Amino acid sequence: MKNFIKIISILILGVFIVSSCMKKADDIFHSPDGADSYLQFTTMNGVFAMTPADTLAFDVEFGVKILGDAPTSDLSIAYDIVSNTVNLDSQVVLSSSVIVIPANHYTGTITMTVDPNKFELSPDTLKLNLKLSDSNSGVAEFGGEATFNFVYNVCPFDILDFLGGFTCNETGYGEYAVNFSLDPDVPNRIWNNNFWDWAAAGALLSYDFSGDSNQSITIEDQPFEFGDGTVGSVVGSGTYDACTGMFSCDYVVTYAGSDYPTHHDFYRGGGKNLPTIPVKKALFV
Repeated sequence: MKNFIKIISILILGVFIVSSCMKKADDIFHSPDGADSYLQFTTMNGVFAMTPADTLAFDVEFGVKILGDAPTSDLSIAYDIVSNTVNLDSQVVLSSSVIVIPANHYTGTITMTVDPNKFELSPDTLKLNLKLSDSNSGVAEFGGEATFNFVYNVCPFDILDFLGGFTCNETGYGEYAVNFSLDPDVPNRIWNNNFWDWAAAGALLSYDFSGDSNQSITIEDQPFEFGDGTVGSVVGSGTYDACTGMFSCDYVVTYAGSDYPTHHDFYRGGGKNLPTIPVKKALFV
C-alpha cells in the first residue's frame, strides 16, 4: 500500500610487473613468486538477444585483466578478430583496436556498441570471436579468447506466458506480488489483481498485449477502486518481451483528484538478479 496514501488516508585478478630484473627474455609478464602470469579477457562469452521492440543502441564494456603486478606505466594490449559474422561498421562497433591497462591498474576496458536497428530478422546466431594477439609477449593460453553471440528475431508470442504470479517492482516504492488472469472473451487481455499494491477487494486492471512484433501493451483509460474505497482512474502503455516473459508499463494514476505517474517492471521470482556477464536479455529462442 502506498506510504504516502497511508499518510493521506491514514586473466584472474592479481599483480603485474614490467621490470628487467624480474623477467625472462621470453616472458614479459611475471608474478612476484617467479611463476608465469597471464592476460585474460574479462568476459569470455556474451549472448545478446534482440527483437524489433529494441530500438536503442546499447553499450557493453569488456576488456582484459592480468595476473601479476600492476604495470608502472600504461600497457596497450592488442587483440585479433578470429572470426566475425556481424558488421563491425554498423551492427557492432568496437571503440578501439587495443585495450589499455592504465598504470597501477589490473584491468583495461573498451566499449562495444550494439545497434539493434542494423540487424535483420533471422533465426541465425551471429558471432564475434576475439583472441589476444600473438604480438603480446607472454599472453596466457587460458582466457585468451572471447566469443559474443547476437540473435535478432521474434520469439513466438503466447499470452499464457504472462499469466499467474509475478513480482511487480514499482519505481520509488518497491516490490510486491501480483497475479494476472486471462480475460475469457477479449484476446490477449489479462487482468492484474493487485494494481498499485492497493486494490479494493475484487478490483482489477486490464492490460492488452499487441501479440505482434511491436510487443506493445495498452492499458485503456479505466476506472479503478483503490483500497480505501476511493474510485479513481488509470491509463497507460507498456512493452513486453516474448523471449523472457518480462514486461514494463508506465501509467498515470488518478487518485482523489491528483495524478501520480507510475512505472512498473514485472518479472517472475522475488527480485531482479542481474547476470554478471553482459547479457542484455536472456536467450530463449
